[in-house]
Amino acid sequence: MSPKGGMLLFLQHRLYIAVAVAACLILYVSNVLFFRGLALAPRHLQKADRVKHPANETLGFGAIIAVGRNNSTRRDDLVYAANITSLSIDFPSQPKWTEESISNFRDPQDPDGKNITRGAIYAWMGHLNALRWFLAHPELETAFIIEDDVDWDVALRTTQIPLTSRAFAHFMGTADPTSPSLFHSRLADHYWSDLNKWDVLWLGHCGDFFGIQEQEGMRRTVFEDPTMPEHESLDFYLQMHFNTVNFPKPKKRMIHETRLSLCTFGYGVTRASAQMMLKRYSQQHPSLVTWAWDVMVRLACTKEGFRCFTVNPELMRHIEGPSAVSLEDHKEEKAKSNITPNLRCAARRSEWRTWHWGLWEWAKHRIELRGDKECLADLLGAGDVKWPSPKEIGDENWQGTKEVS
Repeated sequence: MSPKGGMLLFLQHRLYIAVAVAACLILYVSNVLFFRGLALAPRHLQKADRVKHPANETLGFGAIIAVGRNNSTRRDDLVYAANITSLSIDFPSQPKWTEESISNFRDPQDPDGKNITRGAIYAWMGHLNALRWFLAHPELETAFIIEDDVDWDVALRTTQIPLTSRAFAHFMGTADPTSPSLFHSRLADHYWSDLNKWDVLWLGHCGDFFGIQEQEGMRRTVFEDPTMPEHESLDFYLQMHFNTVNFPKPKKRMIHETRLSLCTFGYGVTRASAQMMLKRYSQQHPSLVTWAWDVMVRLACTKEGFRCFTVNPELMRHIEGPSAVSLEDHKEEKAKSNITPNLRCAARRSEWRTWHWGLWEWAKHRIELRGDKECLADLLGAGDVKWPSPKEIGDENWQGTKEVS
């Protein structure tokens, strides 16, 4: 071999070694970062007494789809809440609604918009856009549609959804009573029971009220949820309703046939029901006087033959503050509050907002392990729990609360 060839072979070997060392270094750093986050979680906590099988990152649906404008100022908060509770959300791009599209939507008998405002039309078309996005993905059997100002309990994925899914399986007659495992307790193939037996599953709303006589003839099932807020913490109208109908309490929820549900904060659909919605309600309904998308969905449930079921109290609620509809219609609404009604420990609370990865990992793991038993936001706000020190998160340059907002 010539000296020149030997030199080339030597350099080639050195290159191979450098690449291998770099790969090992990257793998090492990745593992350190990952396991450092795990190490921050309290070691004495165990999951044995919890629901054994938390839901997946899309809550057992094919996808979670958010309805909101492309430039919505509420998206950052929604993404943060989703990340800290391990949810995956898709944000379909919304087209720019034109005067022509608004005119085409309106009922010819209501050209001046007496029954529906411009803001309500934008919201309605936003939901239709989400349904179209869902149907454009044939691999998805179901979708969960949410609005971008929605909030939920930090135990939604780990505790509330598994309990609700199990109760729904019993309610629909697809549970296997001989199976001790929640994960194997369904005779149906899907996490949300038999998809041929329901059209809308209403998990997020602002109330579904009914009378005590109507309750007697209504299909329903009650199940226990240890993460339910105390009865006295529920909003005034919900307390009144539960007292009127002798709703079982404490720590109980009900799944029942939809009656007067309002606000489409979070609802599940199948491919069949999404197709029916687009076919029937892609414009203002000529025979039913409606002024909002949620009213149309409720009428679909109560008058149009859709098979709809509500979880009561709701698992999702909107944050306090102006809605996209009210902003478009220039209506006054109360300012944003840090407390979301009817949620024990809301994911969009500000107390645990941080942009430092070490603190974020610490909060996320603590929520993952004990979010069904405590509200970290309450503990941080009261000073009963402190953020980790710079040494504990492996960042000696961290200056504490300066980056916590």
